[in-house]
Amino acid sequence: MKIERLRAPFQYYGGKGLMVARLTPLVPSGGKPYCEPFCGGASLFFSREPAPVEVLNDLDRDVVNVFRCLQNKDTFEELRHRLMWTPYARAEFERAIETLKEPSADSVTRAWAFMVAQNQGFGGHADTVGNWGRAFVPDAGTAGTANRWLMRLSMLDAWRWRLMRVQIDCRDTLEVIRYWDNHDAVFYCDPPYVQETRAKGWVNVYAHEMSEEQHRALVETLLSVSGAVVLSGYEHPVYWPLENAGWERAEFKTSCHAAARTRVSGILGKGAATADVPRTEIVWRNKRAVELTAAKSA
Repeated sequence: MKIERLRAPFQYYGGKGLMVARLTPLVPSGGKPYCEPFCGGASLFFSREPAPVEVLNDLDRDVVNVFRCLQNKDTFEELRHRLMWTPYARAEFERAIETLKEPSADSVTRAWAFMVAQNQGFGGHADTVGNWGRAFVPDAGTAGTANRWLMRLSMLDAWRWRLMRVQIDCRDTLEVIRYWDNHDAVFYCDPPYVQETRAKGWVNVYAHEMSEEQHRALVETLLSVSGAVVLSGYEHPVYWPLENAGWERAEFKTSCHAAARTRVSGILGKGAATADVPRTEIVWRNKRAVELTAAKSA
């Protein structure tokens, strides 16, 4: 059954929402399971046709909590009610940030706060009130920021039904990859960008960052996987062993939209709020992934 393409429930730094059209042909359809070990906002997952078995994993407990609250009927109803009555407002953004600092907040309250903070913060990053996103141009008759917030709220029910069939995990990535690996598995890996490859000022933005040594361990693990693997990232020597092992490399031009924050990027003048810094996104695919996509297009 063909489903409507959904946007991710929330923005996430490094998310692939603007790249799904180019990524989709590179990732094999189906999968037993289809697994995103670093799911974040899971933009690619929400844009795909459902696979027979699906797994979303992330070490960020707030990410996992949102998905679980959307998945469960009782928590979903309460979360939907709170979100539908939350305007796009700086005060709500500030309240959400403060709520996420409270370890005693219940699951629905944390899910509400995370959704508000991520979707009303600039570039999917929210740690201070200064990160609140604002717009000076209209979109569909209202401010672009507010319109995007309303659009996401309109997808709440669709997200719930999409997540009903998914197994959600919150474990170490390498453990998850080894646990689910088999000949029919399809992995899409979107780890945190290597720190030195990021735009100026955008370091330590993930709840769980990865050191260069952890990236090396990831590469070593992926080289031993029997299923199909697709990996996204920026050019860095840590990934060279993949190409040395015969993995296919594809690349396309994109932009680091997060760099538009003028106080960290130095981009000034008219249009600074939406300025782009050209980048090259690289996608590595193992032999199994290449074979599966080639067979489908044949």
